[in-house]
Amino acid sequence: MKRKITMLLLIAGFLFAGCPGYESKSDKLNKAIRDFHTLLKFQEYLRASDFVVPFYRKDFMNRFASSAVRVEDFEIRGLKTDAKNKNKMEVTMRLLMRPSDSMTIKYTTMVERWVYVGMTWQLANIKQISQTKHRPGGF
Repeated sequence: MKRKITMLLLIAGFLFAGCPGYESKSDKLNKAIRDFHTLLKFQEYLRASDFVVPFYRKDFMNRFASSAVRVEDFEIRGLKTDAKNKNKMEVTMRLLMRPSDSMTIKYTTMVERWVYVGMTWQLANIKQISQTKHRPGGF
């Protein structure tokens, strides 16, 4: 009898525990976005390119790795699901960027298109939609 109760408790524990490794698509997207932009912030462009779809990697590397601009900080402004395809997301980002040889800070708003491919989110495109300049200290 004790053996049956022990087995039932063991089975019930497995049933109520759920899947410990499960991440929703939105959790995966948020993690991918944060990891990608953290790598950009630390100028880890090659590692960041792992988050980029293969056909866009060369353009990505030309745009960021060869640039003298450094991403100082980022802020996720909004997420929008593509109405036709739930596996596409549009992310509006505000980046604080600084050219390496200047004190001018640029606030750049970009729209990123992320796609869900093979159980992971990957960056498919980046489009700049606005940019403002600010000089700290008023010079």
